[in-house]
Amino acid sequence: MTGGGSGIGAALCFKLASQGFNVVIVSLDDDYLAGTVEQLKKSYPDVEFRSVGCLFSPGQDYMKKIIKATEDIDVQLVFNNAGFIVTGFLDQAPLGKLLANVECNATATVSITHHFVSQLVSKKLKGCIVFTSSVAGFIPTPFAAMYASTKVRSLQYESLCEIYFSLFIVYFVGICISVCVLLKHRS
Repeated sequence: MTGGGSGIGAALCFKLASQGFNVVIVSLDDDYLAGTVEQLKKSYPDVEFRSVGCLFSPGQDYMKKIIKATEDIDVQLVFNNAGFIVTGFLDQAPLGKLLANVECNATATVSITHHFVSQLVSKKLKGCIVFTSSVAGFIPTPFAAMYASTKVRSLQYESLCEIYFSLFIVYFVGICISVCVLLKHRS
């Protein structure tokens, strides 16, 4: 689970653990990751948790850490969930921050997916690769152009990979996260 230290990723980690899945949590190496892993271990003592602290940013060798943490296990369920948003007009945002946004939201998913899907196919294992996306890719977002484009890209990548890899019983799934507000009906 990338981005599993907080937010949607942490919630998905708890859901997976409640269903008995062992979870490898890849996230920023910070207090959120440590706290989430601690809470998971207390809540689900019979489930194994591994944490991989890393940064999905240009020039960072995050794959080396992920591979080392998973070399002795078969990973058959991958959640490409990590992501963040850079707001503001493209010309006013720092280029380094925009490139880090692309690495985290898009490029890292290619590296992670390539590694694990290659293992699944070569070992003839069933599996599922999940991509967390956003409806931001489908609406005008001039203040978040880079974010929106990376999220639409993940859905396109997922749908094209699904066509081929489903032959190997490795499924690709894209989920769009959106803000939902439930209003209580007043009579």
